[in-house]
Amino acid sequence: MSPRKRKPNNLETEKNNGKNGDQNDPAVVRAQAVPKKPMTSTTTSDKSKPVEEETDPQKRLMAAWSAEGPTRIVQCLAMYRFILFMILVYDYATYLPHQPWNDPYHDTWFTYDQFEFLTYQLAPKFSNPVWGNEASRLLYYGGCALGITAALGGIPGTPYSFEFCATALWLLYAFRFFAFVHIFTNHHYLFLLLAFLVIVAGGGSYFPPPGFTTSDVKDDKNTNDNPSTVQQKRQQRQKQRLTKRIQKSEWGAIMLRTTYAVVYFFASLWKFTPDWLDGTICKNIFTSFEDQNVNRGVAWKQLYAQHGPMLFRIVALGGIILDSSMFLALTMRRPTQKSTRLFTILSMMFHGFVCFTMSQRIGYTFPCCCLAGSLIFQPIGRNDQEREQEARAYAASKKTDDNNDNNDKAVVVAVPVQALVRDEGNLLEWIYRYIVGGKQARASPRQRCFALVWAFLQLAIPFRMPIITGGSFPYTSRAYRFSWTMMLHGRNAMLMHHGNHTLPNGKEQPFGFALDLMQLYPECADLVPIMRANHSPKSVYAYGDPRSISMIPDHHGVVQVRQRAVVDQFPRHVARVAGGWSNALWQFNPEACRNPQTGEKRPMSVYGVLYTQLNGKGPYCRAFDPTVNLAKAEVARRQRSVWETIVGVVLDIGPPGYEYLLTKGMGSLSHKVPAYQQMLETQYPEATKITFIADRAACLTDRPFTLWPSGFPFGVILLEKPDMAAVRLSRRDIPSDTPPEKQFENLEAPKFLDLRLNKLEVTTASMFEISTRSTKFTHSFPKCIETTQEDILIALVYMA
Repeated sequence: MSPRKRKPNNLETEKNNGKNGDQNDPAVVRAQAVPKKPMTSTTTSDKSKPVEEETDPQKRLMAAWSAEGPTRIVQCLAMYRFILFMILVYDYATYLPHQPWNDPYHDTWFTYDQFEFLTYQLAPKFSNPVWGNEASRLLYYGGCALGITAALGGIPGTPYSFEFCATALWLLYAFRFFAFVHIFTNHHYLFLLLAFLVIVAGGGSYFPPPGFTTSDVKDDKNTNDNPSTVQQKRQQRQKQRLTKRIQKSEWGAIMLRTTYAVVYFFASLWKFTPDWLDGTICKNIFTSFEDQNVNRGVAWKQLYAQHGPMLFRIVALGGIILDSSMFLALTMRRPTQKSTRLFTILSMMFHGFVCFTMSQRIGYTFPCCCLAGSLIFQPIGRNDQEREQEARAYAASKKTDDNNDNNDKAVVVAVPVQALVRDEGNLLEWIYRYIVGGKQARASPRQRCFALVWAFLQLAIPFRMPIITGGSFPYTSRAYRFSWTMMLHGRNAMLMHHGNHTLPNGKEQPFGFALDLMQLYPECADLVPIMRANHSPKSVYAYGDPRSISMIPDHHGVVQVRQRAVVDQFPRHVARVAGGWSNALWQFNPEACRNPQTGEKRPMSVYGVLYTQLNGKGPYCRAFDPTVNLAKAEVARRQRSVWETIVGVVLDIGPPGYEYLLTKGMGSLSHKVPAYQQMLETQYPEATKITFIADRAACLTDRPFTLWPSGFPFGVILLEKPDMAAVRLSRRDIPSDTPPEKQFENLEAPKFLDLRLNKLEVTTASMFEISTRSTKFTHSFPKCIETTQEDILIALVYMA
């Protein structure tokens, strides 16, 4: 008796898909797996009519496209593409600069070391105003048009139109973004990475591939097949195009998930720092929003006064929990209908809070981009419910056939539900698949290599920050850029104070001043100081050192507001400003530093002094070696070879022999400040404010700490010093009738005083300096750049 034959169901077809032609490709099988309901087998005992299948290939293709299985991710990627590229167009038109650049002056001071050619060689220049304006206008409108076209998926019926338009906009966006360092934000950097991946992945599609293209016409002309055969070949090519689009979209979705996961991972990892955990950073962020009137009416200062530090500790902890949850959901969870809903809810909670509290400062683009990430956290291939139903139907049909064919001994092994190979996996599973290869990877060897290299770089670039800095990056900002620090640390180099002054008639008058601790001292022949009144008379004011270059934008400084924020955040960039200023003055007046005896001309030297405070608490710490000529350091930077430039950028180090950033020991005395703060507040209750200065004896020997308070009463207390060092206070006054441009020349003779530990010395001088000297002739301090820790701590007590 011959065994009855069963019609193979979808599970058996998928199990044997490697036996014929292009069925070896899993994406082809997914494209052909149209029916959502499993097909039941028929036997001779079943007299009912067998289930009819759709035989027209074109209709099968359209049915496959409309199903929620294989093509779901293609359509979701298309929606994601539209949102992302509209964000790019908005940012390109709104936030990025679109004007000719002033090549010999300020604009060239704020370029990336590795991307200087963008400004020097490619950018439209002010030196050619007609062409510069027209070129900028062309780049502006052309980029917007290309971006909108790319967002819509290209020009219908035009092959590779999306790739062309999207790539062109991406290049223009990158050109503007990498031209200036003060344009950098983590948001713009993220958009750039995501757009690149969307372009590589093909951008998805709302509709199935066209059934007839110009390439089909060329292929048809070169064949003698009959019309029916030609039509079959066209349908086969369309099926292959659909298969390729599904496969690229699936791979692109995995790459986008990887990038989002990296962002959330580092955004949560870097938050495990004391200043974040105790709420200090969150307090500084939200109260600054209130000061800038971008707080959406939320009275953060009042809430802080009512609830105390616990308010911002809760906000900080919530930020860590949400960032970590997003990372774990992207990395550990396999996208299903339930996990996708959970991920969407988490995104709405987190970025909804960001939209409400921060959108007036950071805009809506970043939250919208992160919310759009839910579109690519969708199941790939057929969902598990569909596959389980198919497996159960197969097991039931096998049981029925075995009962009917008990005498035939039909040998068919059922596949249990647990043994099914899932189409989808979590991010770690996908990375493992890319490492080992095989059909489950659903990617070509090139795509797998690209994915692994991409993941490695996205992890390696941020991790270099703590590795090469030894943990000093909060103070030095070395390798801080491109590391997903997300408004983590704030740095301040300004002593600001507001109070009330009692007039002779008994009335109180409000006053305020700003003492800049970022000071650049230009000199001729390293000896003769160049007065501010000689090169920038409008920048002269009572609280500024007349020997220095003004770095305060509100007082006619050489930098703008956003540029000052950059040099505050990235001290490494101060040398670019110093060298650029020296070069600009040399071009304007080469005779400025001419030796009258020898006739020799040379550019001005510029030496820097910088004290910076981290996150609004702790001491102001010295950051620069004051013996390094920053103008020469900038010349040495420009003369580096390509390899030296690459090494300098990766390791974030200065030119050989011109390292000016104190990369070791910054903040080493910070742990002693809270105890001293409490002690001094108890001893001097009349003090309105107390600030601490952390310094190094070797550096103070080379250039003293200088302030120009213009008579404001300061109390100076020496708290820490090395045994072999004597700390001296020098005070000088200015006659009351001295004009601003003659401040330095009319200074009276200095009055010296040796500071003693824990003793208050009050000064009302126009300017005062604090320096050190060795107490023994046989003892000498090391070079400032060679010091590894701070050894001098001074308290400045505001007495009014």
